[in-house]
Amino acid sequence: VADAITKLKKIRPAALRLIELFEKTTVDFERKATHMALIPRKSFGYIDGEIITSGGKIFGKDKFRDHLEHTVLPYSQASAYKYKGESYLVGSLARLNLAKHLLHEETKKSLGDTLDLFPSNNIFHNNLAQAIEILHSIDESLEILKQNVFLSEPLVKKEMREGVGVGVLEAPRGTLYHKIAIDEKGLVKNGDVIVPTGQNQINIEQDIGKLVQDLLPTTPKDKIPMEIEKLIRAYDPCMSCAAHFLKVEWKEG
Repeated sequence: VADAITKLKKIRPAALRLIELFEKTTVDFERKATHMALIPRKSFGYIDGEIITSGGKIFGKDKFRDHLEHTVLPYSQASAYKYKGESYLVGSLARLNLAKHLLHEETKKSLGDTLDLFPSNNIFHNNLAQAIEILHSIDESLEILKQNVFLSEPLVKKEMREGVGVGVLEAPRGTLYHKIAIDEKGLVKNGDVIVPTGQNQINIEQDIGKLVQDLLPTTPKDKIPMEIEKLIRAYDPCMSCAAHFLKVEWKEG
């Protein structure tokens, strides 16, 4: 424990420098969207709470299929989702927008005016939000390590039985949903997984549309694809999506 505390204290200044870097290099872009995340009641976290939207809607984790609408994109093999017929956004930006008040007190003390940037409708603040979450996680880990005693516990082996389980947590890139049904032998009968990138899919496309419209009057066309790539990667998509996603064809109207 002492070694872990020492290492966490040592890397904390690096997290602060990362926050400063992303705050200075944010691209000027804004498009209003619905933000959604799993938000705890008492302290900022990633594994418990209720689903909350920026519109004020709250629903339980087990009700996610009543609210998230799978959407077929005829021009793509990617899965996409809507909420109440509209695109929405998940990830660090959504979490900070909805729950910055729950961050660790030491984190808030170190950040000062930086937190005034949230809530934000600029997706490029997602990377800044991720850096802030790193600092929060360091501060929370230090508190846990200092205030608790950790003892070895025997493994508990559960008896196998038929059932359905729902698991929801905040992965680094956004809300991750699992619903699994197993039989009496513990074999999976069916499963349902909704990943963050799929939930962000339509919002990414709409952001690209606005970005291109903003850039066309002043930016050479050969420079625009790089700006689109920056926007897509600001969402922190999965590795394959981040590396193989963009072919631009210009059609003159």
